[in-house]
Amino acid sequence: MDPMPSTITTDITEYVTIEGDVLDAVIFRIYGQGPDALSVVMGANPHIRSMPVHLSVGTRLHLPSLPEAVPAARVRLWD
Repeated sequence: MDPMPSTITTDITEYVTIEGDVLDAVIFRIYGQGPDALSVVMGANPHIRSMPVHLSVGTRLHLPSLPEAVPAARVRLWD
């Protein structure tokens, strides 16, 4: 089992990277989703835009709450 410097809970506000961390994998592990969460995390962490794919060990990531998804409208073709 890999050691994780940050405890993963539903109330995470910060994550400190460990060796081999890749941003999209960290986001999926914490949020359970990809592209929508990625844009929110990137917006909250402009300092990581110029980093390589594998984040440096000890990089601090601010992990904001995600906005609630708006359910898609239901379309009925026939009554």
